[in-house]
Amino acid sequence: MTRRYDLVRCPNQKFCTTCSGNSIEIALRSFRGIIYANVSVNGEYVCCGRPCLPNAPIFPRPAEDAIGGSFRFICEGDDYPDWMSFGTEACYLVLED
Repeated sequence: MTRRYDLVRCPNQKFCTTCSGNSIEIALRSFRGIIYANVSVNGEYVCCGRPCLPNAPIFPRPAEDAIGGSFRFICEGDDYPDWMSFGTEACYLVLED
């Protein structure tokens, strides 16, 4: 199943969701045109300062296995995620579980 998250058009933001009974918090920060992610699962960080790439998992494989899913940005034309495109068809976040 794929869940879509339409993000707010804002350079720095944080949101929470759940997957397979796990509490997930994702903080996104923009710095010099690149979006970076800090992700915690059940209060424990699984990645900090990870650059977000188009159509690539946000956090490492062991964390994906632990929560039973993968977050990734879907971006038009394989462009890098850009906060100015958040909330549009050009760039959004999905959870594939």
